[in-house]
Amino acid sequence: MAAYQIFVQPPTGYLWYIAVSPALRGNGLGTAYYQAIVEKVFQFTDVLLFEVEMPEHCTDAEMRRLAERRIVFYRRNGAALLTGIHYLQSVGSHVPPTPMHLMIHARRPIQAREAYEIARGIFGEAVSQVGPLTLSGFQQNQ
Repeated sequence: MAAYQIFVQPPTGYLWYIAVSPALRGNGLGTAYYQAIVEKVFQFTDVLLFEVEMPEHCTDAEMRRLAERRIVFYRRNGAALLTGIHYLQSVGSHVPPTPMHLMIHARRPIQAREAYEIARGIFGEAVSQVGPLTLSGFQQNQ
């Protein structure tokens, strides 16, 4: 299952989540599903943005491994990790804000500064620059 949203301003797709049953993983289903979402989002905008857990903030070894696998999965499928930022995910008063990475998948070449401005347009002051901005693992989706 998955959920995504298209923002009009800034024109951006936002992937809330994508999940494949553990019993079905490893057969290309997640890749096919993700690529179908990217294709659909690119009908409306050039950019898909999403959050991923920060492996370095995972206290459990298995959660760290899963967070690392997610980043590798998205990079392999054309997304890039936006570095040089600090982002706190806030889901309500019942859960404390959580540091997260942001990733971006773009249909056209995009600079790290533009990716940062898009993230600020979606998340506002929850995203701040803390170092040189880079897009790590960027692969243009033709």
